[in-house]
Amino acid sequence: MARFRQAGIDFSIGTLNFLANVGIMLPYILILLRYQQTQSTTFLIALVAFYISRAASIFYTKRLNLNSTTYLLVTLILGALGSLLFALSSSVGWLIIGSLLWGYSAATIWPYFLTIKLHLTHTTSFKMKRL
Repeated sequence: MARFRQAGIDFSIGTLNFLANVGIMLPYILILLRYQQTQSTTFLIALVAFYISRAASIFYTKRLNLNSTTYLLVTLILGALGSLLFALSSSVGWLIIGSLLWGYSAATIWPYFLTIKLHLTHTTSFKMKRL
């Protein structure tokens, strides 16, 4: 039973590590690829909105009094909603809303992932394995 529990923890941390790393650069790449395909300035506006949201997210992170695990889940959900809005729409308003959600997620996913990983190393015998 302990082996399955450790395998579950390893899998979940590996998944979070992957999502945290992908969540940082993938939005920039996808927005720029859409701009390259369409040559539409709406995607440049979305890129600016993404960057502004990512830069400003540090100022409103502490407003929600949630624990790190809940906040990481909220960040993942906001990122998924932002990417879904970006994928399904090409109108400026929806792209800006999606970019704001996506930017907030990209800025906050990595710090909260590291917080959870640090908490796990102090409370359990968890150690991040190198693959």
